Amino acid sequence: MPSQEVVAALASLGGHGSFVARRSVPASALRLEVGGLGPINLPISKAKALALCGLARPAQHGYKDETRLDVTVRDSWEIEANRIKLDERRWRRALDPALSRIARGLGLAADARIQADLHNLLVYAPGQFFVPHQDSEKSDAMIGTLVATLPSVFTGGDLIVQHHGKERVHRGSRHDIELVAFYADCRHEVRPVKSGYRIVLTYNLMLSGAADRWPSVAPEHTERLEGAVGEFLRTALPPRWPGAASEPPDRLVYLLDHQYTQKGLTWGRLKDADVARVAALREVARRLDCEVALALADVHESWSCTDEYDPGFGYRNPYDYDDAGDEDDPEFDDGADDGFDGPEPVLTDLIESSVQLRHFVDASGKAEAVSAEVPEAELCFTKPSDELDPFQSEHEGYMGNWGNTVDRWYHRAAVVLWPRSRTFTIRAKASARWAMRAISATLARGQTDEARQMAATLAPFWLRVAQVEPSRVVAPTLRVARALDDRSLAAALIRPFRIEHLAPKGAAVLAAVVDHYGLEWFRDACPSFVAWDLDRTDDVLPPAHVLDWIRALPAFVRALCETRAADADALAQWTLSEQWRRVASDYLASARVRPSRLLAALERFDGAILGLVESALACSAAPEHARIVDFLTSDDRLSLALVRLLRTCTKRLGPRGVERLHVDAVRAHAVRRLETELSVPVRADADWSIAAPRDCSCALCQDLARFLVDRSRTRHEWPLAQQKRAHVHHVLDDHEIPVTHRTRRSGRPFTLVLQKTRALFDREAKERAAKTAGLAWLRAESGRASRRSRQIINN
Repeated sequence: MPSQEVVAALASLGGHGSFVARRSVPASALRLEVGGLGPINLPISKAKALALCGLARPAQHGYKDETRLDVTVRDSWEIEANRIKLDERRWRRALDPALSRIARGLGLAADARIQADLHNLLVYAPGQFFVPHQDSEKSDAMIGTLVATLPSVFTGGDLIVQHHGKERVHRGSRHDIELVAFYADCRHEVRPVKSGYRIVLTYNLMLSGAADRWPSVAPEHTERLEGAVGEFLRTALPPRWPGAASEPPDRLVYLLDHQYTQKGLTWGRLKDADVARVAALREVARRLDCEVALALADVHESWSCTDEYDPGFGYRNPYDYDDAGDEDDPEFDDGADDGFDGPEPVLTDLIESSVQLRHFVDASGKAEAVSAEVPEAELCFTKPSDELDPFQSEHEGYMGNWGNTVDRWYHRAAVVLWPRSRTFTIRAKASARWAMRAISATLARGQTDEARQMAATLAPFWLRVAQVEPSRVVAPTLRVARALDDRSLAAALIRPFRIEHLAPKGAAVLAAVVDHYGLEWFRDACPSFVAWDLDRTDDVLPPAHVLDWIRALPAFVRALCETRAADADALAQWTLSEQWRRVASDYLASARVRPSRLLAALERFDGAILGLVESALACSAAPEHARIVDFLTSDDRLSLALVRLLRTCTKRLGPRGVERLHVDAVRAHAVRRLETELSVPVRADADWSIAAPRDCSCALCQDLARFLVDRSRTRHEWPLAQQKRAHVHHVLDDHEIPVTHRTRRSGRPFTLVLQKTRALFDREAKERAAKTAGLAWLRAESGRASRRSRQIINN
């Protein structure tokens, strides 16, 4: 397989360094003081170590976004950096040269520089430890950790660092300061101290300068890699589906061995073997006339697994054994950076995987957000993802016929390489914004035919790519669609979008497209941009976002009309009509909820309804305004909802703003309904009658209705079979009728016991109080409106 040849060629480029580097400096180079204790002489005596423990606090550990204290995971003492004082000039004379050698030992580029920022002082007393874990990068400049083990007498306490199946063990020194540096994505642990005290200073290693020089790669390695990559890019892949053509891969995506943050992923800040391999790929790209970029990739893997661990294993000391050198002891596989959550199941077979590129850094160093799926045939790596710590892991145990599986997600970095001739397609698949910028630049150069060819190549994948960030892409796409002067291409570009993706400032761009091609064409070619399908279930935006957009519709409509384009007013009115159709449908659906939830369900529509009323006035759509008012006054159940709607309107626009909306009919309707409802006398204490539901006329519901409307009966014992009881339960619950319904399980059939409750009186009293307050507010507003009208007339 061509990809295997690429992997083999890259694997042979092991780099000039290692994942861990060690140096030692004389103890005399460090003068150390600790607040509250004073100078600490080296080697550190047992008495001083005990004193340090007395000043320290138990060390915590990170777990995802939390900081936890759990001595079964991390058991040591910590003193913060602000309580530690060093003779910096003396210490730097020894530390800086050591850091320079450490940078070379870690395989960083020749001109890369690192600095060490003190993090804390740690004391490991007898029996204390830190289980296997991975450090989180605490800043974008951080690449690793430096552990300075101070000279003292202790046994055990080995620092073990692992990466890519390799392991290094460091035991400290009784006389010198041992410096051990390792990359942040290395898994490491501190084994339990057997005797004495292990005392260390820990530092965050920061890359202080981006490297400009690349390491040289032996010609034979470069030639081997060039041949492998060239063959990979020339070899046709099997057809993706029956009848499809066999084509070579679009690109090569090589996952790097080390992990990087988004800001930390730059050409000059690569680590260890990644440096040599990226240098070789850059040279191969130059020779093969290819483009090359760095990228961040999200990897998702689903594995079958077995639970080969103690089911009682939780947060406990994993070093509970007699021989500290025993290699068979359990380890935590925490599944998160710098955190622990117990062991995961043992992975057996990979079921499926997916890789998504989400961030590009091009050859010039320019970064850009992208979103691109990577087919398996384009992917290669020298380090599989399951050797890394996932940032998220979910275990699904045996469930019926389903197997035992675990899902794991990883953040990885990659090098992406592709033939320069395929640049537009590759970059367009990753970023719709980039594609529009590229076509716009081509149009600006007057190369219209070339721009049309570029737009035509988007067809196979444009629907998927355009919907990644539709709100950021729609306006540039409309500009390109207008400038292409091609109806077919314009329609293909516009179809993935909906009008709610467009901000009010983009209204002029839409008007220009419609003005250029005509409203009739736009209705026919791109109906889903404005028109709303009542059967649609896959809206691109969540309903709350859509309602927010409709609330801002007046600004959009005004912006459309202000363009004075030939069809601007008609486009605005069509937009208004379709959005009202959407809101009216959702409003009616929401009104079918249980009574207690009705007001809350309808409240979310208030802003959108007011936006539609304002929009109707903004574009002189009198029929649509009348349609909205008729709708609001057509349902007698909504008197309190109308009060709240009018309150929202007054709060948002002020009294004069409400008058400009011409919703007097809504207010008058609400007043009449409330007056009618409040004219009904207050329920007498002895009146237990309840209005019966009318949506079912079966014999059971007729019997239930007779009990409900009876003014004197409060209890009904009803022998019923199970299915009949279930129907009554359903009716009472759905309509929230204040009647308890319990089954007495004796005799045959069982007896359904219905009992009316005082909630009947409490609910009506609460509702009557709300209606009284609402009516008072409406009358007061009506009075104020009348006085303002008389003042206007008199003036």
